[in-house]
Amino acid sequence: MNVCVRSGCGFCRIIVTICFLHTVSLVADSYTIKWNENSEGDLSGYRVHWGQLSGTYTSSFDVGKNTSYIFDDIRENTPYYIAVTALDYWGNESRYSGEVKIVSGQVSYLPDKIELSENYPNPFNPGTSFNVSLPSERFIEMIIYNSLGQKIKTLVSAKYQAGYHVLSWDGSGEDGQQLAAGVYYCRLEVGNKLLTRRLLLLR
Repeated sequence: MNVCVRSGCGFCRIIVTICFLHTVSLVADSYTIKWNENSEGDLSGYRVHWGQLSGTYTSSFDVGKNTSYIFDDIRENTPYYIAVTALDYWGNESRYSGEVKIVSGQVSYLPDKIELSENYPNPFNPGTSFNVSLPSERFIEMIIYNSLGQKIKTLVSAKYQAGYHVLSWDGSGEDGQQLAAGVYYCRLEVGNKLLTRRLLLLR
C-alpha cells in the first residue's frame, strides 16, 4: 500500500516495505518466527498476525523493531497461519509478508496458490520489487511491457522452486538503458495462469 501518490511531497510518506518470514525453529513446542529486517528510515516496528484460517488473521501483536517472535501457547493439532507487517511512524502498515503455517510439531512454509503482489514502491524511481508465491516448482516468465503493449524487457524466464521469491526491475530496457517516465506493465506467466500489475515509473 502506498500513501504517497507522487514523489517529493513533504507531508506524506511511503509505507515501509513488506518483510518476509524466513526462519521457523521448534524447541519443545515453542516456535521462534524470524523475518528479514527492514532498512527504511521511517520504520517504527513490526506487527505479527496469526489466525487459524489461511489469510484470515484474528490476533496480532506489536513487537517493536525486533525481528523475531516466540509462539509458546500452541494448541495440539491446531493450525496457525502467521504473517508479519511493517509499520511506519505515521501509522501506515505494509501488506502482509509471505505466510507460514505451523501445527504442533510441524512447520510448513509453502504458499497454497500462485500470487504476484503489487510492486513496491509504486510509483518508483529507479527500481521496484515484486513478491511471487509458488506452491510447487514451476517455470515462470516475468516480462515488462509499455503502455502500447510492446515488450520492453524479460526479467525472468526460468524454473523456480516452490516458496516465496522477490524479483526486481531497475527501470531499464533489454539494452540496459534507463527508460523514460511513464506507465508500464509487469506480466507474470506460470503455465496457463497470467497475472499483471500496473507500474508507474517516475524520473
